[in-house]
Amino acid sequence: MEKEKYASYSFKIGSMIGGIVFLYHILMFHIAKDSPVLTRYIYMAIFIAGLAYAFVNYRRNIAVKPQVKFGRLMAIGTIVSLVVSLFYALFVAVKIYKLDLTFIQNSIDMMATQMENMGLDASLYQDDRMYSLMQLVFPFSSFIGDFVGSVLLSLILSFFVSRTNAALPDDYEDEQ
Repeated sequence: MEKEKYASYSFKIGSMIGGIVFLYHILMFHIAKDSPVLTRYIYMAIFIAGLAYAFVNYRRNIAVKPQVKFGRLMAIGTIVSLVVSLFYALFVAVKIYKLDLTFIQNSIDMMATQMENMGLDASLYQDDRMYSLMQLVFPFSSFIGDFVGSVLLSLILSFFVSRTNAALPDDYEDEQ
């Protein structure tokens, strides 16, 4: 029973955080196109705050025992990371196909310039098939990169939250 609770809870919280992340990225695309590093740091702060809220809320309101084990927190963090990363990949797809149609071509041109500066052959990047391949691969690679980073953040946060999981004084009254 509790397994179903934490799985559905994780998907619900992940969807809420993911929706916030999606709207945030759309907003920042229009406001701060020239500062992707700042946008990424704020995204990580939103994710960490959302994940911390998910852990604390689960511990207080859903868990049967106030001591939540590391594995349970890691499972919640992994599911939340998966859902949030899907929303991020959706944003990347919207960005590539609707908002910034020159993004892929600019990325290819930048890679070709770097290859030429290193004295390597950059003729591969002038092929139209490369453009099509990048359009297909970029959202998936964004998802995988974001998911791996998010799982690592949830691993660290799970560790710290599970270590500060000491029972409250009220929890010992039942044992006496």
